[in-house]
Amino acid sequence: MVEQAKVLGAASALATAIQETHVPARLLGGTAVYFQCPAAREGPFTRSYHDVDAIVEEEAVGEFTQILDGLGFVADKRFNTLYGDKRLLFNREGVVLDVFVRYFEQCHKLDFKGRLSGSGVAVSPTELLLTKLQIVEINEKDMLDLMAILVDWAMGHYTIDTLTIAALTAKDWGWHTTIGDNLEKLRLLAHQRFNHSELDDQVNSQVQVIQDAMDQHPKSLAWTLRAKVGRRVRWYTLPDEK
Repeated sequence: MVEQAKVLGAASALATAIQETHVPARLLGGTAVYFQCPAAREGPFTRSYHDVDAIVEEEAVGEFTQILDGLGFVADKRFNTLYGDKRLLFNREGVVLDVFVRYFEQCHKLDFKGRLSGSGVAVSPTELLLTKLQIVEINEKDMLDLMAILVDWAMGHYTIDTLTIAALTAKDWGWHTTIGDNLEKLRLLAHQRFNHSELDDQVNSQVQVIQDAMDQHPKSLAWTLRAKVGRRVRWYTLPDEK
């Protein structure tokens, strides 16, 4: 297992480089949550980190690769030759860096075109929520990250753009279903772990805010037609099928 200090050190070095060079790239995944969310760094939402995830604009891949080389990240040449138009892999002292090009896709697909410029070293809390709420076979680490994001939102550390989430799910029944399922899983896990405590209330209240926004947003014709088919036809892709 890779030492946590190495993983967080690699993520920190990359974050600093992004901030200094203004390259259109951002951290994703657990280490992005770690740097964005105070609740992820101490208390019941802490967890281990095994790798670093990032995303970069298509036109900046060359520049970003040079930056990574300067930071000591070694490219996986075979993988990058085969899949470099979508994803790139690098390694620094045993720490794997997984770089997505423009799109983040697990079970659903998020387009980050034009959203990686400006200040900041990680994608926004709203985007972090979407990258994790889209995972159908969601694991405990992702659930802990999601609860940390929701609790910090409840504490006022940042805001979540519920309109963006609602608009996305109103166009796509699949997105709506996966996110709805995971919100219910979050509500249940928070109740099991923090039974009627403040943390339970904070997670539950923020889940309800998102659910209300999703329910109230007018649905597209495509959404309505797909809803009639329902769960009889699978609405997501699993990562190992790509």
